[in-house]
Amino acid sequence: MARRRWLAGLIPATLVAYGLLAQGLAQRAFAAFVGYETPFAFAGEGPPVGPPLTPRVVLVLVDGLGYAASRDLPFLSALRGQGADYECRVGLPSLSLPARGVMLTGAWAEIHGQPTNMKARPMRVEHLFGLARRLGLRTGLSAHKGTHTLFAPVDVPVRLPEEPETAPFARYEEGLRAALEGAREVLRAVPAGFAWVELHIADEAGHNWGAASAEYARAARLADDALRGLAAEVDLARETLVVVGDHGHVDEGGHGGDEEAVMTVPLVLAGRGVRRGAGRCRHTDLAPTLSALLGLPIPASNQGRPRAEALEVDDDGRLRLLQATAVQRDAFLARYARRLGEVTGAPPATAASAGPGAQGRAGDLEDADARLARLRSARIHEQRARRLPRALLFAALPVALVLVLRAAGAVRGGDLLIGLDAGGLSAICYYLLFRVIGLRASLTAVNKDEWMAAFFNKDMALALGCAALAAAVAFVFARRRGRGPGEALVVSWLAVLALAYVFIAQVAVALWRESVVMSWHLPDLATSFGFYLDALALFAAAVGGTVVVLALTAWAWWTRRRTAG
Repeated sequence: MARRRWLAGLIPATLVAYGLLAQGLAQRAFAAFVGYETPFAFAGEGPPVGPPLTPRVVLVLVDGLGYAASRDLPFLSALRGQGADYECRVGLPSLSLPARGVMLTGAWAEIHGQPTNMKARPMRVEHLFGLARRLGLRTGLSAHKGTHTLFAPVDVPVRLPEEPETAPFARYEEGLRAALEGAREVLRAVPAGFAWVELHIADEAGHNWGAASAEYARAARLADDALRGLAAEVDLARETLVVVGDHGHVDEGGHGGDEEAVMTVPLVLAGRGVRRGAGRCRHTDLAPTLSALLGLPIPASNQGRPRAEALEVDDDGRLRLLQATAVQRDAFLARYARRLGEVTGAPPATAASAGPGAQGRAGDLEDADARLARLRSARIHEQRARRLPRALLFAALPVALVLVLRAAGAVRGGDLLIGLDAGGLSAICYYLLFRVIGLRASLTAVNKDEWMAAFFNKDMALALGCAALAAAVAFVFARRRGRGPGEALVVSWLAVLALAYVFIAQVAVALWRESVVMSWHLPDLATSFGFYLDALALFAAAVGGTVVVLALTAWAWWTRRRTAG
């Protein structure tokens, strides 16, 4: 009997070990994600794409304005009628600072290196502010601290005051007035060159009241009125005005994930150098399009294409623009392939998959997209194959432990069934309550940064409660079947292990599918965010559940001694 009890003690030891390991993995993965340093920062080599089409581009970023909401704004709709109107697809994560990086580098977040709104740092890849400064164009920026951190230095920096994440609507109206003052200061100080100004009221309303609210609709209209006022500072006969969103909001408020309402934003161009038209584009297309308008080189890490159909260029000019983009994209792909081999330890790519064969051909941009996707996918699959044995080992050890205990007689077959039933019941409860209490595997579910700790704590509290349920149900059933406190203790641990194994299996799948510790590519966000939730739930269920079982056992022993006394 003593030997059996000693062997059964391996169950809580395993639970605690897996819980602490999961917590450590989650912390390491989160730190790597927030502190990601891109290995793909390439120096520029290309010449200007051609003569400038306009002496000044004014880019107005309406933070948080989704495409659907933008269709109801009267002044923005009037601009659409004068110029080019795009339904623009943003990248993941659909967050503000990553989107700003995409818009001015033409590179997705895993390339430009700012995947979150936390820990803002200067862009290491080439961007339009740097290119404009290099060619002697005057630049101005009216924005919050994070945007300045990404793109500084600029000639005319206006730093807007940070607004609280939670405040009355009137406070955000005050912020809009301050943003208008900052924007006008920049526009008057930058009569030629490149000016970026930001309006934040729509985003603030989206976070506080949701995209389906009257407050969000009102904020969007106020942003539209502000845009009308700023447009009065721009002579569209000789200058160019560009309006773009960085992300939308879901009805209940929030962004960051891949929900359709979040992923589409307006992009409207009007004025000098712009043709009328409409279509669809990607956020990466903005940087090369602005390069063409301003007569700048295309950023070296650009992954987009200039929207030549929206520009006032003749057929020869359009061909030269697309050829310059094809050359840039091909050079980027070749350097990407070499650097990827250095990062992953894989053999260098062949000329067929990443060589310069597409240089100078305007129709090669689709091929460049496809070749990069194939190269990226091949490296991911190679690394996934190397991770498979470790993921299988991670998932197999608890199963092996239970089989060993069963073979050694430390666990009875009937007790094992009780534990599995109780653990399965608690797992069902976890997933039934998961969405009810506002949890889901998407960054969008964390509506405000200040809520992130509470969001993850809610997940851990739910897992702990379900572990307590599993332990209590197993303990009661074991006692009713005549098991003593020591045997009921083992059954309860089995129940907690059964619940914890649901999270163990999902963490194992994530460890196989994605490099959750980000080193060179952005993992699938649904998988990686689910990994955080599962890892923290595993920690809470395994460690907390072990404590609950010990408390139950102590209570049972105390009750028994008191009754016997």
